[in-house]
Amino acid sequence: MAIVPAVVKQLVKAGCRVLVEGGAGMSSYISDQAFTEAGATIATDSEWTNADAVLVLRPPAPEKLSRMKRGAVLIGMLQPQANGDAALGNWRRRA
Repeated sequence: MAIVPAVVKQLVKAGCRVLVEGGAGMSSYISDQAFTEAGATIATDSEWTNADAVLVLRPPAPEKLSRMKRGAVLIGMLQPQANGDAALGNWRRRA
C-alpha cells in the first residue's frame, strides 16, 4: 500500500486530486469506500495515465510505464537492482 486514507485527506485538503486504483488497499484491509470517503476517486485505467504523479508500491509493468503521461513523476519502490533497465529503460527515454 503506497497511500492510506489519512494521507488522501491531507492531499485533498492541500488541493490535490487523488486517484486510487480499485482494490489497492485490499491486502491492508482498506476498502475502496474508505478511500472515497477520504476524498479519493477510484481510478480507471485511462485516468491514471494522465496523472502528474503516480505512487506505486511495486514497479509498474513496462506497458503501464509506456502509457504514463510524458513528464509525470513516478514515486515508489522501483527495485532497479531486481528489474534493471528492462523495467525502467522506457521510462528514462520518456523523461
